[in-house]
Amino acid sequence: MIHLDYADGTSAWLNDEQLKEKHPELYAKLRQPVPYEEYGQRLRKIRQNKDYCVREIAKMLNMKGSEICDIELGRVMPSQEIVDFYGRLQQRVI
Repeated sequence: MIHLDYADGTSAWLNDEQLKEKHPELYAKLRQPVPYEEYGQRLRKIRQNKDYCVREIAKMLNMKGSEICDIELGRVMPSQEIVDFYGRLQQRVI
């Protein structure tokens, strides 16, 4: 689901099918893969903004610090579990 705010002041929540039907250009743009490096930079920024060190994040995820570094440096793509974790971290749900 994605929330869109329109210029006329209205807004709407759209699922993938609705987005694809009503806004095919936006749908295509949102579905393009993000390069690993860019993804890692986003995750690193979230961690740093919340004042966590790599070791703390690694411990929370039961991983090695080097694995977190590899993700943040764009060497490997994070799993959905890790992406979800960083999302919760960004929202301070952890």
